[in-house]
Amino acid sequence: MTLLGEALGLRRPAHRAEALELTLCERQVLLVLDNFEHLLAAAPPLVETLGTLAGVKVLVTSRAALRVRGERELPIPPLPVIDPDTAARDLPLRQQTLRAALAWSYDLLPPEQQRLFRQLAVFESGCTLAAATAVCGEAEPEAQVLEGLAALVDNSLLRVETRPAAEQRFRILETIREFALERLTSDADDPQATRRRHALYFLSLAEAASDDGTAEPESNELAAESDNVRATLRWSVDTGETELGLRLASRLSPLWRVNGTVREGRLWLAALFAARETARTGPCGQALCLAGSLAERDGDYETAEAHFREALQLARAIGDADVACRALDRLGVLSSLRDDLETAADLFSETVETARASSWRTGSANAATGPNVGTRVRPKS
Repeated sequence: MTLLGEALGLRRPAHRAEALELTLCERQVLLVLDNFEHLLAAAPPLVETLGTLAGVKVLVTSRAALRVRGERELPIPPLPVIDPDTAARDLPLRQQTLRAALAWSYDLLPPEQQRLFRQLAVFESGCTLAAATAVCGEAEPEAQVLEGLAALVDNSLLRVETRPAAEQRFRILETIREFALERLTSDADDPQATRRRHALYFLSLAEAASDDGTAEPESNELAAESDNVRATLRWSVDTGETELGLRLASRLSPLWRVNGTVREGRLWLAALFAARETARTGPCGQALCLAGSLAERDGDYETAEAHFREALQLARAIGDADVACRALDRLGVLSSLRDDLETAADLFSETVETARASSWRTGSANAATGPNVGTRVRPKS
């Protein structure tokens, strides 16, 4: 909605659904939304906002159906390859197909720019200069990476996006990115090494955002990288790098608690749990606590309790007081919701005892359980 508001000239903080409706209610508008497959979760609220406006038509290009009411699909087949024998003789061969034009432009690049172009394909929805340097630079200074990015922009293989109060982003158009991905897997690169650097960069970004804890989830840098975060989680599941994926997932609570993403968080965590080979790790315990918290927020208390109990069992096995205290506290809350106040009081007391015995840091205890956790409820007389 924010991007639509900007395109329509609305000023912050007017990027609300109501503001869009007021702006469009008396206008004849054709909205063109390209490559919408990256934003499928936004389709239902978009239809809810715009569906009642008779003068608004929406043309969407997407590789996946939106599955919303009023949708009419028009499959578009690939463009045919032009036969050189029938093509116009005054056009050079390199212009007869997009692929040939891309290959021609790519072949003209020096080797270091070819490598940068290939490796940029691992980013989804673009990247910042810092991200490109960390993933594609391979110990090159940032200034040198910036020079390479500028050259790719000059060759129309990359575009720059600038938004107010936001860092510049470099983005490859999706059709060009497909070509770059093919080159990444077929040329001299190690694609898994590049993807691992990509994953480690966004893990470090998530850890920094989680440790900072000052920015709102909707506005911090991690929220702007949600597509790259998803790509990292997908890579973790597909390659069996679940330890890295669980470390990342356990830091995404602020992002997933934003309205509309709790369900997505639960699905990613379920996929990581299913793919893991071992459960005896700290990140797994933290991720189990987050899975329980998201299930609790979703009203699925039975699943939440199962996650917290598994987290507690793991925490006791490996001596993780942080996870044990969080799990005990939430199990106490769930018991109190069932009106089992005696069990709840016991669990809260055990939380305090565990924290004291392990010299658990006070800040974490308060964040997880609140003050005076052991006296939240009293058993029935």
